[in-house]
Amino acid sequence: MRNKSVAVISIFTLFLGIACGMQISSIQKGKSTTVEANVIRQQYEDQVREEQKRSDTLKEQISNRLKENAAIVSRHAQAEDEIKALNEKLKIANLRAGLTPVKGPGITISLTDAKDDAFNGDNIDTVLERIVHDSDVKEILNELNKAGAEAVSINDERVVIATNIQCTGPTISINGRRHVIPFIFNAIGKPNRLYNKVKNSSIYRCLVDEGIQVDMKKADEVKIPQYILSKGNGQ
Repeated sequence: MRNKSVAVISIFTLFLGIACGMQISSIQKGKSTTVEANVIRQQYEDQVREEQKRSDTLKEQISNRLKENAAIVSRHAQAEDEIKALNEKLKIANLRAGLTPVKGPGITISLTDAKDDAFNGDNIDTVLERIVHDSDVKEILNELNKAGAEAVSINDERVVIATNIQCTGPTISINGRRHVIPFIFNAIGKPNRLYNKVKNSSIYRCLVDEGIQVDMKKADEVKIPQYILSKGNGQ
């Protein structure tokens, strides 16, 4: 009987030992799994932080590049505006200097001496009044300028600041070249304004009263050549 009890106790002790061993092994495995999980989580968090840093760096680089591009576009636009402004100034300068041919709406004026029958029996002073003089040409030109003419030519001679108009015998010299009647003015500007300014001027009435033939017409397009310096003026 005693031997049976000893055997039972031995078997129970054996199973208890096995159970304790399994429990200890399970606890150790659990601890090992927890440590591995913590290590993996830490590695993942480190990777996330690194990716976040790289993302922030890229965002900053993109932002800086966008600012640089915006500055370049702004400078380019400003340069284009400056170029346009310079081109406009150049066009105005060329227009005033007569360096390029131009065309546009305006008027034409023709001045011609009085008809032959108007000279019969008149004295020399009256005869002189009935021919076109350089002073007549200058006064008509002055009226056109007052009316805002953008460009003017007389007998296809472009009128510029340096233009000299003067009588040379029976002819009138314009830009160093001699011209005879008729004297044809081409003026670019607002047709009605140019026409009315000349038509209502004292020089127009004076010329008509003296028998000078004055013919004025409005035009949708007037062509004016560029200024050409004559050889006598230094070309």
